[in-house]
Amino acid sequence: MNGVPILSIMTWAPFVAALVVMFFARQRPLLVRWASLVGATVSLVASVWVYWAYDRELAGFQFQEEFALVPSLGISYIFAVDGISALMSLLTSIIIFAGVFASWTVKQRSQEFYALLLLLVTGVYGVFVSLDLFIFFLFYEIAVLPMYLLIGIWGSSGEVRPQGIFGWAFGRTGVGTK
Repeated sequence: MNGVPILSIMTWAPFVAALVVMFFARQRPLLVRWASLVGATVSLVASVWVYWAYDRELAGFQFQEEFALVPSLGISYIFAVDGISALMSLLTSIIIFAGVFASWTVKQRSQEFYALLLLLVTGVYGVFVSLDLFIFFLFYEIAVLPMYLLIGIWGSSGEVRPQGIFGWAFGRTGVGTK
């Protein structure tokens, strides 16, 4: 692959865009949207390239990137894709690219919304490309918190009325409204 860390670029581009959104785009909603779009576009281009460059005849893991993070504990930064993770990364990049456009009209706290959305997709990419169990778990957890906040803050405000045994519990706790 000639030393181009394409999987790292694909994974970390949304994170860099989230940092730009949080630190440089305060009170500038157009810059927030464009920085988010650039981060999603870089990941889209990288994932399309990975998907089409993946050699289906060889199969197995390809585009491997590796370096030791904590050698004493056996924790390494190992990224690679196989056929299914290349496809899942491509689908993720298409969804986030469309998602940035679909949320173009978010007006309430848009800076936080886009930063959380980009952090979420960073976690999803990391889940699909990481081969080290510790790093996999780290990316999984990176994806969970922004998802919770996005649903809790910007989720639907329509009340869901659960039936049966859960109706009473959900009604008492306020859970189930988003």
